[in-house]
Formats: sequence, structure tokens, C-alpha cells
Amino acid sequence: MTKYMKRKIRAFCLLVAGCVATGTAVAVNAKGEIRILSQKVEEVRDSLRVDILFDLEQFSLGSCRTLMLYPVIEGAESADCPPVLISGRMDYLERKRLERLNPEALEFPVVSRVIELKKGNTKYHYTCMMPYDYSWMDDAGVYLNEFVFACNGETENHTRRLVSDKISIGERLPAQRYVVKPQVCFVTPQAEAVKDRREKGEAYLDFQAGKSVILPDYKNNPGELQKIRELVSTIKDDKDITLRKIDIRGFASVEGNSAVNMRLSLARANGLKEYLRAAYLFDNRLFSVSAKGEDWDGLARLVTGSGMPDTEKLLGIISSTEGEDRKESRLKALPSYRRISAEMFPLLRRVEYTLDYSVRTFTLEEGQKLVLTRPGLLSLNEMFLVANSYEKGSEAFNRVFDIAVRLYPEDMTARINAAAISLQKGDVQTAAGYLQGLESGEAANNRGVMYLMEGNLEKAGEEFSKAREEGVEVAGHNLEELARKRADDELFERLSYKLK
Repeated sequence: MTKYMKRKIRAFCLLVAGCVATGTAVAVNAKGEIRILSQKVEEVRDSLRVDILFDLEQFSLGSCRTLMLYPVIEGAESADCPPVLISGRMDYLERKRLERLNPEALEFPVVSRVIELKKGNTKYHYTCMMPYDYSWMDDAGVYLNEFVFACNGETENHTRRLVSDKISIGERLPAQRYVVKPQVCFVTPQAEAVKDRREKGEAYLDFQAGKSVILPDYKNNPGELQKIRELVSTIKDDKDITLRKIDIRGFASVEGNSAVNMRLSLARANGLKEYLRAAYLFDNRLFSVSAKGEDWDGLARLVTGSGMPDTEKLLGIISSTEGEDRKESRLKALPSYRRISAEMFPLLRRVEYTLDYSVRTFTLEEGQKLVLTRPGLLSLNEMFLVANSYEKGSEAFNRVFDIAVRLYPEDMTARINAAAISLQKGDVQTAAGYLQGLESGEAANNRGVMYLMEGNLEKAGEEFSKAREEGVEVAGHNLEELARKRADDELFERLSYKLK
């Protein structure tokens, strides 16, 4: 075939490029039809694969005719697959001769395959692979061009049919990793039938030798008594509070006779009681007075934190089962006794006081004010209601839960809710501290969220499963999030070659 004929074919292709036949079979001037039995057009590991199975059983060519087939990928751009030639007997033998003797004379030097159309050779499996161009191929279609060349080399017929209007997209790496969206648990605290509260303090009062009457102006007494009065007055003068009991307990140092120290510590506790009765005109039945006597437990705590070189020896004496006077005698024999006597004994001579009172229930509006001024008057339930009166996740919402856990640091509900706030802020370390040692379903869920945020999917799954078994509803959602994260990890691991 001449170069002139090549140009003629190309011109003819341009002329008919807009004509598309969408049927499953196309008739040509040669007899019969070519059928497509199956087709697959897919993206495979950064390549486009075109796979077509042709049936030529109902198709015939003259001995000197040739059919040229080639798929073309068309979208915003286009790309041709290598052609396949299906030739009659004479054309087939002529091409084979030229391939041996004069390859440069071949009209179509680059073809996928040359097939001789003959009886029994009716199925042809065509495959084309090319690099996948992500910039346009996702929206492309695949068409099949069919040219029949007559014996004189002229283009006798051209048809174009749609093979597939959509490319089967393979697995893709998403633009970004999956970001988990777990749900934390907040626990609604139980409402308190009676809001009982307790305030504690200790006073280091000075007494004249052998006396138990409090002199308000004696040594350090003005400052110590001022602290007591401020606490008592705050509770007594508040119309929302009912004072129920004042417990006073006296302590003595470990010097002197233990029996005398017991009587002295009780007398001095009664001295504070009488001082408060006189100052506030309290009923005697409001008070409970007791004495500890010599405070060996307090001495042990002070010695433990002192850093003295003979700490272990001192603690051995203090914790022994010997009588109190015998232990004192053994301490006096040690070089560190003078330091203990000067620095620690005064701290043991004290009076501890506890005020028990109850607080009335507040409305939501009252609670919104008190949470910022006197949050200690609110129950956890009231704080929870106040928090939920604000938008979830807002600064005001979070602040209430922070206040609650500061006021009730050992309360399980307060800690679970504070952990939830910390997790929403992304503060995993603080959340871990709040959740330590908690075993409820809600705690397990929040701990699972913590592990999920840390990337520990195995532990997250264990905690979410525990929470679901405990009936925590959001745990089911979190298990679904965990599954999505695992699938994302597996996808990136499987397609890691695309990251190289």
C-alpha cells in the first residue's frame, strides 16, 4: 500500500470521526458481521487495560481484503491502541512475505497481531495496555474503529462503535487519610435528694501553759481565728445553706505524758467549741467534740517528707507497737530529736474542725450564675444541666465540666465527663489521667476513643467492645469508625507502591 493510500485512510478517518454506531455488531461491505462477545476496560495498577473477545464466525472477507481493528480511548484527550489486522488468504501471505523480505515496505509496521481469517479460526482475544492518565481517562469512553481495505488498497468501509462508555476504576489512594470521627460519652450525674456538703480546716492555736481557754489576741491566734470565722460566717450567713453540725477534734504533740496530752487535746478542742458558741450563739447540740491525743500518724507524715538521714530509723520507732511514752523516750536519744521538737511538734498541736451543711436546689438560671461565682454550692447534676444549656463544644460548655472535675476530682462521673472534654480538645494525655482506674462502660468507650486517636486500633477495639457489652450506644458507632480506619490502613498498605 502506498504512502498516498495512508494519507487517504487518515483523511477518511477524520471525515467519519463523528459517526458513532452504538450497536453490538456492525455490518461491513465484506459479508457477515463481527460480534463482540465480551469486553472489559479497567484501570489496573496505574495502567489502562482494554480486553475484548471478538467472534468472527459470521464474518467473511475476500481473499485480498483486510480488516483493521483498533480501540481508541476518547475523552478530553484521546489515545489509540495498537491495531490488529484480520486478512484474507492472499493479503495474509503477502504480509508474511514482506515481514521476511522487506519489513520497511509494510503498510502498518506496528500492529498487535495479524490473523488469517479462515475456517476454525473464529475467536480472537484482543488485549491492550497503556499508562493510565489520571488527568482525563476517568471520564473517557472506548470506541472500536474498523476499516475494510479492498484488494486495490482503497478504504472500502469504516465503522466506529462504542465498546464502553465508562472505564472500570481500580482502587485508588484517597487524597488524604481517613480521619476518624469517634463519639465520646458524657454521663448524666444522679440528682441529689439532699445536697450535703462538708468544709474542713485546721487551726494552730496558741494556749498559755496548762490552759485550754482561747485568748483571741495571744501570739498567732488572731490570724488562726480569722480563718475559722471567715469559713463559719460564709456558711452561717448564706440563706441557701443550712448548717447541720460542727465537728471539732483536738491533737497534741508527742512530748510529755500521753495521758496528759489526751486530756489537753480534748480540753483545747472544747476551748474552740466555747469560742464559737460565744461568737455565734450556736446551740450546744450543733457540736461534736473529740480528741486524738498524741498525733503519731501526723509525725510519721512529717518525718517521711523531711529528707532527714535517719528517716527510716525514726519511722521504725514511730510505727512500733511500744507504748507512746516509751517511743518518745527512744526518739529523745537520737541526734535528730532537737530538729523534730523544734520544727514538727508545733505542727502536731492543732485543732481540726469540720462543718457539715446542706444546700438548697437551684434553678437553671441560678446555676448559670453560681457556676462562675460559687460552684461548690451546685451538685454535679446541676452543673451538668448548666453545661448542656450551652452549645456543645463551646467554651462555656467545656468550662463547666472543667470546674466540676476540679471540685470533685475523685468522682467517677466528673472524671468521665472531663475526659470527654479533653478528648474533644485533642488532649489525649489529660484524658488518660482522668480515665485511669475507671471501669464503667462509659469510661471504656472514652478510653477506646483515646486509643483510637493514638492509633492503637487493637486496644481501641477491645475497649469499644466492652462498652457495647455494657450497653453504651455510641460504642457501636465507634466500632464502625474503627472498621473504616482499619480499611483505610489496609488500603494504603496494599497500594503502598503508589506512594513510592
